[in-house]
Amino acid sequence: MNTWRKLTATIIVAVICAFAFFYGSPIALVLFTKWENRNSPELWIVPKPLADVSIDRSPGQEFSCLGYQFDSPWAGVKTERKGHFTEVLGFNSGAVILLSKGSDKLQAMREAMAGRGASPESVLGREATSSNYALFSTILSLTPADLRFSFSRRQMVAHSVLIMFKGTEAQQIKGGVYSFQSEWLRGFQEGSPADASAVSVHAFDEEDREIWLLIGGEEHTATKVSQGEINRVIYSLRPISNSAGQ
Repeated sequence: MNTWRKLTATIIVAVICAFAFFYGSPIALVLFTKWENRNSPELWIVPKPLADVSIDRSPGQEFSCLGYQFDSPWAGVKTERKGHFTEVLGFNSGAVILLSKGSDKLQAMREAMAGRGASPESVLGREATSSNYALFSTILSLTPADLRFSFSRRQMVAHSVLIMFKGTEAQQIKGGVYSFQSEWLRGFQEGSPADASAVSVHAFDEEDREIWLLIGGEEHTATKVSQGEINRVIYSLRPISNSAGQ
């Protein structure tokens, strides 16, 4: 199961639990969240702007996958697997790019709460639920320091639930979280090629659609990718509908 699918499942379960706690004791929810994440140093990692924005200029190849177009620094495709939601490109160099359609987490939450007389906005607040990008950004930006008893009833519930989400997402992070914005997309890179064999990229287009990428070396090999090579992919990534005439 992909990371975004795990996160979606966690969102649905956590929101339902939060809804129950909302009419019980928000203080109990804060205490529970603090206890559950007491040994999770990764929760203190927050996004910072991507410092290395260099672009690798090696001879490469352009690809179209899942409604998106991008420029790869690697040519010579060794393996290619295509599905309705996921595509994988394996290169002769040992590099791999996995692309997967992200889920509409806000819609999943609305459907999960539809029969309970509540909405994501009523539990998590309007700012965090203004878009899928805003939701993901808020999740990554919170830390255990935001679990306070001085907030309002709704804020205690919202921060507790969002920290639960981050606990699921942060397990995959090695080497920090970095924000980026291109002409077509904005999003986050989880991990650094200096610290991990692959990095995870969550990107959102102008219509708030998410595309998820995993970029790195083939499993069980010593292949390493550089930040410049990763940037070549993410800064050229764009919806095909917006690339006409480029």
